Order: sequence, then structure tokens, then C-alpha cells
Amino acid sequence: MSYFKKVKQTTTDISNKFPIYARIARGGVWKIGGTALVSILSVLISALLARLLSPSDMGDYTYALSLVVMVSTVAGVGLGPTAIREVAVSLGLGDKDKTRDLLQQIIKWGFISLTVTILIFYLIRDNLGIQSGIVPLIIAWILLLSPQQLWIDLVRSFRNTQVASLFHGGRIGGPIAASVSAIILYIVWKTQGQIQLKTAIPILLVGGGISLVLLATSAN
Repeated sequence: MSYFKKVKQTTTDISNKFPIYARIARGGVWKIGGTALVSILSVLISALLARLLSPSDMGDYTYALSLVVMVSTVAGVGLGPTAIREVAVSLGLGDKDKTRDLLQQIIKWGFISLTVTILIFYLIRDNLGIQSGIVPLIIAWILLLSPQQLWIDLVRSFRNTQVASLFHGGRIGGPIAASVSAIILYIVWKTQGQIQLKTAIPILLVGGGISLVLLATSAN
């Protein structure tokens, strides 16, 4: 038996003997790997944007990204951790009716919270010093990021760590969203050289949109 086969067999034996610890370990590896990948891609995206945008636009991008993350976090109102805890417990008890009710309640309050938060953001937009013309883009960005964060927490509550790690992490979305955005930005950099912030944000939205579609497909 080769060395790799021995390692595989040993890993299998340990997993069979300690299934809970094995599942936790696998989940940890996926989460660390996903976080590391999205961190690298985030640096790459920032480097590409620094070459594509003017210094002024780059500063506005950093500010816009901070606003998106802050508003998305506020819109979440802690529903994500609640989903992970409560749904996982009801699943463990085998209570399908309670699980269904919890999912409906979380989705309902998530929608209400997101709507109210975006409305407040829109009403105070003039006091935030946002670059003229990108408010609709920021709102679209929030509408992509915030529901995806909640959706991923729901996926994680069903113990699907692999899917959660592929679609979530970092400030601009998970590894898939970041990968798509990085590829498009690289192509734009090579073909156009420089763009405006109004063009850069939609590229990030494309990456997030593709990620959201793939997430919905995987959930089905």
C-alpha cells in the first residue's frame, strides 16, 4: 500500500471512529481555506482597482465599500447567528415543522430589516458625502451582499460547510464572487487601462450576482 493510500485509510478510520470531531475538522479546513482564498483575492482586486481608478475614485471606492459592509451588517440585525443556532437545534431534534417556521420567520424579518435599513440609508444619503451618481449602485450592492450573508448562514445551519465556504467571506463576498470580479477587472485593465468608479462597482456586482445565482442553484 502506497503512502497516500495509508494516509487516506488512516483518515477514514479516524473519521469513522470520531465522526463529530472529523466533521468539525473538515468544516474548519473548508472555512480557513475559503477565508484565505478570499483574502488573497481581495488584495488582488484592490491592486487592480488601484491601477484602474484615479486616486480620487479609489478613495471613494474604499468609502463606498465601508458603507456597504456597515449597512449590510446593520440590516442583518443578528439574524445570521440566530439562524445557525436555532435552525441547527430544531434539525437536531427532528422537528421539521419548527424548522420550517423558523426559516419563514428569519426570511420575513430579514426582508423587513433590509427594507427599513435601505430606506434610512437613502434618506440620509446626502449627509454621508457619497460621490454623486453612485447611490443606486451602493443600494444594489447592499441588496446583493446582505441577503447572501443571511442565506449563507442558513446554509451553514444545515451543516453544509463546503457550500458556505465557497460563497461567503471577506468584505466583497466569497471566493466565487471575488474570483469572477478579479478576472473581469484584469481583462478590463489589460484592454482599457483606466475606468471610472461608476464602471468598477457594476463589475463587482456582476461577480456578486453570479455568486448569488450559483448559490441558489446549489441550494436547490
